[in-house]
Amino acid sequence: MHNRFYVSDILSEDLIGNEIDLPAILNHVKALRLESAYEIELYDGSGALYNGIINYISKKNIRVKILSVKHFKEKSVKIHLFLPLIASNLMDVMIAKIAELDIYSIYPIITERCVRHLDSANLSSKLDRWKKISASSMILSGRNKMTEIASPVSFKEALSLCAAFDIKFIGAISSNKFLKDCLPEDLSSDSRGINKERNNTLEIAMFIGPEGDFSDEELKLAEENSFTLVKLTDYVMSSFSAAIFSASALVCFFA
Repeated sequence: MHNRFYVSDILSEDLIGNEIDLPAILNHVKALRLESAYEIELYDGSGALYNGIINYISKKNIRVKILSVKHFKEKSVKIHLFLPLIASNLMDVMIAKIAELDIYSIYPIITERCVRHLDSANLSSKLDRWKKISASSMILSGRNKMTEIASPVSFKEALSLCAAFDIKFIGAISSNKFLKDCLPEDLSSDSRGINKERNNTLEIAMFIGPEGDFSDEELKLAEENSFTLVKLTDYVMSSFSAAIFSASALVCFFA
């Protein structure tokens, strides 16, 4: 892990055999007392790991020759969390904790009872911040694939994004079904109804509601779109706690 560095720019196989300047990692390299001829690993959050060797170090720059690349196989299960917009400080922490887990993507959703709304003026800065938080969590957890952070969407748009998903849950306090009881017992490809067009990938959606839960109209619409209404526990949790709880439960079950 010590010679492993995150690069925010997307790398490519075209770089193999070539030298690239990486001033962004210079301070980290110096902190580890690495010098020319040291081999290091670079990753960009896309699921690939690049092996390189330091060819040059100066006060302001480091030049690395890319030697090879290793691609990690895509997970057969992709978990997508659809989360309400909550207070900024809690939203940041929620994304950070979830991104440490093996969650494929996070979609902030705008619901009827959302207390937070983003206007176009600060949407871009928020997205940039959330993506940086996701990258930091990936680095901390040692993952090679970064959790994708999507732009906020309306509740109806979110439902439509899940049209072809294999398993679709939505949290509802009023439900008499627990999430743990609705997970498939047999995960063989024949029993779980995997969409063959997605190369045997199981796509799972989990919707967490705002404080006060989803409205009756939203839950009805979700059921009409083949969602299963589930509750997480017998007690009521905040949106923040429910998001962490459901993410952990799904990752543990499908790991």
